[in-house]
Amino acid sequence: MATMVVSQYEFEAFKTEHISPLYTIEDIKVSDTPEIDVRAIEVLLGMEDGSLVGKHTLFFRAASSPKAGVCPCGRTTSFLDIMRSALMVHSKEFLKSTILGKKGFVISKTVPMIQCCSCGRQVKELKAYNCKKYAC
Repeated sequence: MATMVVSQYEFEAFKTEHISPLYTIEDIKVSDTPEIDVRAIEVLLGMEDGSLVGKHTLFFRAASSPKAGVCPCGRTTSFLDIMRSALMVHSKEFLKSTILGKKGFVISKTVPMIQCCSCGRQVKELKAYNCKKYAC
C-alpha cells in the first residue's frame, strides 16, 4: 500500500481527481461517521475523550456503493471500521497523528481491505474515504 505524506497542493489535487467525483454520483452513498463511532475511535487509539468529537466528525466520510453501506450483520460502515482495519498495518500513534493532521497531508492510492468491526466480514465496494488531512 502506498501511503505517503504529500504537499497540500498534491492532497487537494488527489481529492479533486479521485474522491470529490464520488461524492456527486447519485448511486454512491456518502456517510458521516456517527458520534458514537467517533468516540469509539478515540478509545481505540487511546485518545483523550472529546479529542475528535465536534472537531473532526464532519470529515470522516466513506463513499461506497449502495450495497456496501450496510454489512449483512446490520452495521453501517463508518470510519471506525477503517481505523480498526488500519491497525493491522499501522501503529496507533501513526493513525492518531494522521487523523489529527500532525503528519501533514497523507494519501493512500489504494483502498485496503476493510473489515466490519461488528462481525469481521470484509466491507466490499468501498470506494473512498477521507478526513481533514487524510484521503484514500
